[in-house]
Amino acid sequence: ISQFQYLEAVHSLGEPTITEIAVHLNITKASVTAGINKLVQMGYLQKNQSCLDKRSYLVSLSDPGSQLVQAKYAAVHAYGQFIRSALTAQELEQFQAVLTKLVKLFKHA
Repeated sequence: ISQFQYLEAVHSLGEPTITEIAVHLNITKASVTAGINKLVQMGYLQKNQSCLDKRSYLVSLSDPGSQLVQAKYAAVHAYGQFIRSALTAQELEQFQAVLTKLVKLFKHA
């Protein structure tokens, strides 16, 4: 799991617990804890003790973490626009069909 996958998981889940991130990424809680702690030290994530369950910590993006995620999504969007501008409608349709097929293949691998 890359550090960016942790950031994206926290972004998509809102303010998850370590357990929720582990389930989302299908990895162990120990791995998530190590990855999250490293990103907390780097300043991209924050961990706060849950008010409801003192044994749990809620993970959230810090301002730099949020900026990094937004920059990545902006870059992906710009790259998609670049590809769409370079292809004809027919080529774009074929390209999307190939990508869809590859994504399905990777999900089952």
